[in-house]
Amino acid sequence: GKRKTDFFGTVVHCAVEVLQTNAQIPDLGNRDRSRVDGALYLVGQLSDVLKREKGYKESLEDMLVAHVQPSFQSPHGNLRAKACWTAAQFADIKFNDSKNFVNLFWNVCNCLKDPELPVKVEAVCSLRAFIDSSEDLETVKPILPQLLDEFFKIMDQVESEDIVYTLETITEKFGEEIAPYALGMTTNLAQAYWKCVKEAEERANAEDENEGTGNADYDDDFQALQSSGCLRAISTILTSVSALPEVYPQLEQILLPIILRMEIDIDLFEELLEIVGYITYYSPQISQEMWQVWPKMLAVLDNGWALQYFEHVLIPMDNFISRNTDIFVSSAQAKEDTYKLCKKVLTPEEVMEEDMMTAPKLMECVLTNCKGRVDDLLPLYLQLSVQSLIEFQPESRFLQDLLMGVVINGLIYDADQTAKHLQPALPIVMEKLCNMLELRSKSSKKRKHFLRVHDKKIVALGLMALMQSQEANNQNLLNEQSLMHLMKLLVSLLEDLRHQIESENSQYQDSLKAYVENAAKLQENDVYEQYSRQRDDEDFEEDENEDELTPQERYKQALDKVKASGNAAAPLDHSKWENDFSDSDDSEGFAEDDDGSLSPLDDIDVFITFGSFMQALQRTTPQMSQLVRAQAASEVANLMQHAMKRAVEHPKEREEARKNLPPGQKNFGAL
Repeated sequence: GKRKTDFFGTVVHCAVEVLQTNAQIPDLGNRDRSRVDGALYLVGQLSDVLKREKGYKESLEDMLVAHVQPSFQSPHGNLRAKACWTAAQFADIKFNDSKNFVNLFWNVCNCLKDPELPVKVEAVCSLRAFIDSSEDLETVKPILPQLLDEFFKIMDQVESEDIVYTLETITEKFGEEIAPYALGMTTNLAQAYWKCVKEAEERANAEDENEGTGNADYDDDFQALQSSGCLRAISTILTSVSALPEVYPQLEQILLPIILRMEIDIDLFEELLEIVGYITYYSPQISQEMWQVWPKMLAVLDNGWALQYFEHVLIPMDNFISRNTDIFVSSAQAKEDTYKLCKKVLTPEEVMEEDMMTAPKLMECVLTNCKGRVDDLLPLYLQLSVQSLIEFQPESRFLQDLLMGVVINGLIYDADQTAKHLQPALPIVMEKLCNMLELRSKSSKKRKHFLRVHDKKIVALGLMALMQSQEANNQNLLNEQSLMHLMKLLVSLLEDLRHQIESENSQYQDSLKAYVENAAKLQENDVYEQYSRQRDDEDFEEDENEDELTPQERYKQALDKVKASGNAAAPLDHSKWENDFSDSDDSEGFAEDDDGSLSPLDDIDVFITFGSFMQALQRTTPQMSQLVRAQAASEVANLMQHAMKRAVEHPKEREEARKNLPPGQKNFGAL
């Protein structure tokens, strides 16, 4: 109530009085260092409230100029450090004079060379707030090398994850411009990591000799936090130089010894996997030395608890297989590893269904990237998938789709071999596939299986491969009746796929248009949220007098200013809404396509393939072709017309997609 509001005002007034009293003393050395320190600390702690309270927020810039900026020149180190910290608390306010922001920024930068170490550390930590809030970093670029040099000097003297966080912020803000310093930054971060390792080992040895300090658990947690921060910063650097693949071999030499510790640094397994993923994806090529990481990853996954990381491990495994296929197919051990891992995961007695889903993805990765080169793995994958699908009968429809997808990819890989290896279970598998294709929701009539664009595409390609298989024909599985049934399912699937692609494209365009049109409204909502926010625990209720504006009135006033300024809407953040259009029938939540993943199948357009398939059918079995066209005339005609359209569009799309690949990936696939 009113008493609480008065108390807040009294506290702020007390701090301001201390600052104003000391400001009247010309000699900075004669000011009461303790009282000024306390006043600055109090103001900084109340920053969140001060930045939104009428009567206070308007005077914050003047307060920083009058009382914080002079403290940077104080002969007392504690006040210089407190000036850095206090300035950082208000770095995000709206400055009427940008020079004031710049002056504070440079004062903090200058403190990086302060003679007293605590001031340097506080300056590093405070700099992050200014870099985050800065709209123009052009003035910082010339001194960036010196800044980084000071950072790493301080890291040598002090263990602080806050320093690493500041480095992360710098890397994110400068992006590709950090590339010239990437090698030096990575070297220093690696040295900081090894320092943590050495200290942890020394502490462990001391404990073994009963010389522990009693703070071992705290020290270990602190070292783990700092090590994790170093690795996260390294990951940020790796992404920032993605346009410069020639840098990665040098970075790899620095990082490989750290990566190879993943069996020891179990707590950092996820961070290390992220680094491996970046190196194996962005490098011009995967080095022979990097293959040392493969058995390390598999060794960690051999622990039952680590299977939760299988999805993370799949990313670098996919890179190894797709980008270094020759080495993979020539390594009997690597191929066997994939089978053993999938077999272990597809064990319903020990693994939950949601943890099984990565196994069929790995098998699909191998079959699509190694076509004609892993004949020895094909029967093993098929047996494992069919057993899991038919015998274990998973409840998850998406897992069923993924397991059937392995069979489908086997047909795409080699339809005759797959039909041969599936005997005598092929009729059962075909029946299961047909049932899955026919199963639809009773209310919406939408499919229950193969919801993703990717799933529909590979099933269609697999069906066409199956219908052209001589081995399947030899097994008397492709009589006229079964062929017609498969053809109807294929045509229906392709029609659904065509409509789904068109619908998703239309939804995307409509959403983009609606987002632009509603941007002003969204901005209004943000303003309202800012001005109607409740004060914490209602400790700062406003005085109830007629001169005070209500939150709604303040919101309207602020909104009028926004409209009057004519400012354009903020840049669109597509990530906030582009994933809102997953299939509504996907009750399991897995029916989103893996955007960004690369596959040789990307170069195959299923509609063009269907056009060629129908032409081949016309030549080899004209009666069947005529029968299909007669029973589904309009659908087939639409698909054939769409195939001609895609024959023009698809090469252009692939060429555009290739241009957007990272430089190290330019040679992936073939048009």
